[in-house]
Amino acid sequence: MDIQEIEEYIAAIMWGKRIVTLSDGRVFVFRPPTVAEKSYAHFVYKASLEKHKAEGVLQSSDDLIAIARHQGEWTDVDSNYLDKFEEIINFANGQMAETINTIQKKRIQKQIDQAYHKKHEVSMKYAYLTGHSIEQQAAEEKVRILVRCTAERIDGVSIWLSDEEFGNETDHGLLAELVSLYVSKDDDLNTKKIREIARSAQWRIRWAAGKENISTLFGVDVRDLSDTQFALMYWSQVYDSVYMSMECPPDDVIADDEKLDEWLKNREKEQDSKRRNQSMDKTRKGFYDKDGKFYTHGKKPTDHKEVGLVVDGEFDENGVFRHYTPEEKRAKIEEIQKYNTPDVRRLLQGEHKRLQKDGVLREEKLRQGRSRWIMGSQK
Repeated sequence: MDIQEIEEYIAAIMWGKRIVTLSDGRVFVFRPPTVAEKSYAHFVYKASLEKHKAEGVLQSSDDLIAIARHQGEWTDVDSNYLDKFEEIINFANGQMAETINTIQKKRIQKQIDQAYHKKHEVSMKYAYLTGHSIEQQAAEEKVRILVRCTAERIDGVSIWLSDEEFGNETDHGLLAELVSLYVSKDDDLNTKKIREIARSAQWRIRWAAGKENISTLFGVDVRDLSDTQFALMYWSQVYDSVYMSMECPPDDVIADDEKLDEWLKNREKEQDSKRRNQSMDKTRKGFYDKDGKFYTHGKKPTDHKEVGLVVDGEFDENGVFRHYTPEEKRAKIEEIQKYNTPDVRRLLQGEHKRLQKDGVLREEKLRQGRSRWIMGSQK
């Protein structure tokens, strides 16, 4: 996007409202609903559900889908696709982030596009089959309430100033079209564009000046921010963490969503590894050698002593000792071994093989040189 286009998007996002044009050319505005309005709309939805259930005239979505299954109009494949769609997309995005092959990326992107198209088809079929369910009727009443609360004329004055005025509306075409426009998704501002805006110089100047007071930045209370405003705020914080990183990636990586996602993923893995190591270090004494490797059981090699743990059984809640089964012993041993460094575990495995081969060995024969140093038993 060029500078002017980014500025226009920033203005629209900060304003927070959405302009819609009706088929007859009339222009109206939807503002983001407040927390109170969202809560009231949800109350209306729940009340409508209970009302329709009590009347017993309409059926639930589950009942209608069950009928559709019986008639062969809905299958387990359809249900599974909707249930596992996010898992499918996440897996594909993970593959996309891990590959650097351009042809492979195009193939994965094609699969992602096909998955979204398939989801749209299945979702439309589900909507058609459940169009007269009690849930759908309740959802329509909820949307009508949100339209009543948020629809404004271009000058910012509400179309309906009261519930009574809304209920007496005679222009049914106006109401129907506004409801349709309210639920329609505005794809003009997708995640890719929001990320580009979040890292742009025009926005980052505003963000740096106003992020300590979000209400002033967007002109509304934080709890009443629109979904797009929340998304821009989220990505602004992500780019803050990137720019402030001790190992900030180059500009070409920051400007490429796929490359940056891969960088963020690798950084998260490194941070998780450090946290695990730090947590483990706190539970055991040890030292780092000149190569940065951690050795256990003391501050320096000559101060070490090995720690032996007996893995035989445990006392139950009644104070009765119970011996572990062979499987439980192996599991306990593996759990304890996790507290050793990879070097120590390799040494122990080697010693175990020597003992299996030779049967009995003196300790000084079993451990010599660096192995005794690492294990902390050299004096």
